[in-house]
Amino acid sequence: MSCLRVIFMLLLCVCTAQATPAEPQSDEALLSSLKVAIDAGDISRIQTLMSEVDRRGKLTLSKHGSLNSEEKEKAAAELLTAIRQLVANADIQDAKTKIAELESKYSGTRALRSAARISVELALIGSAAPEVQVDSWLANADRLQPLGTKTTVLIFWEEWCPHCRIQVPRLNKLFERYGSSGLQVIGITRVTKSSTQAKVIDFIKAQGVTYPIGQDIKNADNKGTLSTAFSISGIPAVGVVKDGTIIWRGHPAALKDELVAGWLRD
Repeated sequence: MSCLRVIFMLLLCVCTAQATPAEPQSDEALLSSLKVAIDAGDISRIQTLMSEVDRRGKLTLSKHGSLNSEEKEKAAAELLTAIRQLVANADIQDAKTKIAELESKYSGTRALRSAARISVELALIGSAAPEVQVDSWLANADRLQPLGTKTTVLIFWEEWCPHCRIQVPRLNKLFERYGSSGLQVIGITRVTKSSTQAKVIDFIKAQGVTYPIGQDIKNADNKGTLSTAFSISGIPAVGVVKDGTIIWRGHPAALKDELVAGWLRD
């Protein structure tokens, strides 16, 4: 029987099958029966067996520990929620373990796709921090300290971004609370046609920002050298450096007092 004929019959089954229930048999026996039916050109038998193959694919096969699509998505979503909580608590090693579990058990799920950015951020943690070099300092350069001497929070932001306009002043309050205890905050921004250097400086002054703000150096991707080094794909974003090592990556809204106090204490 030609391959073309086999393919035609399978397509016909998918499009027109109104199958009757198949007799119980093992998965291996089911596939063997399907092969025999295809070789024999038995359209009715093929329809019946294809219906059973489809049905088994949608059911939970508990004896093998597999999940149907709905249960798989739910379990993956619950695991992603746990991962986000671990990251928020700076339980980095546990978060990496859970990400690996998500990737190995729940391929193709919406949760795994949503976790892509978290995976990138977690992979960065533990690597050496780059030297902070900027195109120019736009404000408070006199307050800058070498990264190796301070726990440093770098916030990546741009003047046009509404969420950045909330988080940049918020981190100024964080800096005022913990600056005397050894916390350093550095803002890294880009200057564009719409977010000019004058607009950036006006915003900094209007918000009373007291930590250093630097303009990132443009690279070939026009993303900025520091933005690339910290794998920034959306703003606002934060990278935390301690003893020359990146110890945290995430959204600035997740920077809680307990986290910062812990980094300064350890």
